[in-house]
Amino acid sequence: MADNTIQNFGLKQTTFSDMLNALQQGDETLFEHVFVKHFSDCRNYLMRECDASAEDAYDITVETIISFRKRLIEGKIEYGNLRYYFTKMAKDNFLKLLERNKRLPVGEFVLNEADREDEPSNEFDADQLLYLEKAWSKLNPDCQKLLRSHIYDGLQLKQVALLLNENEANIRKRKERCMDKLKSSFFDIYQD
Repeated sequence: MADNTIQNFGLKQTTFSDMLNALQQGDETLFEHVFVKHFSDCRNYLMRECDASAEDAYDITVETIISFRKRLIEGKIEYGNLRYYFTKMAKDNFLKLLERNKRLPVGEFVLNEADREDEPSNEFDADQLLYLEKAWSKLNPDCQKLLRSHIYDGLQLKQVALLLNENEANIRKRKERCMDKLKSSFFDIYQD
């Protein structure tokens, strides 16, 4: 029988069960044990693998440990690769944070007239916008989702890869192909 203690914060199943029962009675030893054993590892994982800032990684790890504790008390977590489960919860919480952030306004920035004169114009005429809209509609839904996440929502490709649960190199190649399709469709429509 394999030693599962490494995957379970160094706890054997009987020790975990005893500590879980004690936690449900108000003894925080299990909660403290998980916190000490995995907090830094989880925070570092989020910064390394998800490109989270140190502040976001810290906040997400705290949020996750509180949620993990609640699930332990409610009996929703059973022994068996607890480290993976905790880390997966943290990653999911980070992805939810990215989703929330892309829906929230980043902040209002209003240029005064003097600043506007120095700004290059990025405005399109109505026909060009119509052509772009038609070209966009010709993209498959996967391309639309990828480009929307990267360009419109401002996510880095590494974050898009996490969101879509894919390899970053594949996402980068797909983004290039999707952009090529969009440009090609736009110019085909524009020239007609």
